[in-house]
Amino acid sequence: DEIKPLITKVKNKIMETNIIETDFQFLNYIGIPTGIQQPLKNYGGLDRNGNRKGILPHVRAAVISNEILGKNYGAGSKIKTLYIHPLILPKSVVLPSGEKISRTDVVGFEDTSELQKYVKIAEKSGNVLELDKKRMSEVVVSDKIQPILDAVGSEKVQQQTLF
Repeated sequence: DEIKPLITKVKNKIMETNIIETDFQFLNYIGIPTGIQQPLKNYGGLDRNGNRKGILPHVRAAVISNEILGKNYGAGSKIKTLYIHPLILPKSVVLPSGEKISRTDVVGFEDTSELQKYVKIAEKSGNVLELDKKRMSEVVVSDKIQPILDAVGSEKVQQQTLF
């Protein structure tokens, strides 16, 4: 019961977030940090059954940032990812899998000044850079706290707070 108000507070803050009007430090806080372990070109390709492998969200975000913002993410880089509502890119980007995309549901950044650049890109195409609040809430809060709640058998908190 003591953790329930904290979970609710964080989820409410995410749900109230407007990228354009928010304190970018909060976006820095909720950005999903992930390291890039290998050269970007090594992601994707085919699995052992010959099926095309999907590109991980942080890798898509890194490739897009490299192409659109002129970044140089690669093996050893650490990037934070935010899920957004689809954003039309100013030009098509080719992912390591060979797939050509013209919109994205993720953006990646090392510092929040990069988010401001994405805001401008969205505005130029007549769009608004909008956080996918439900998905961010699930990934940042629900998915992280669920194993802890399961361990202590807190069914009541799960149902009321997480879903």
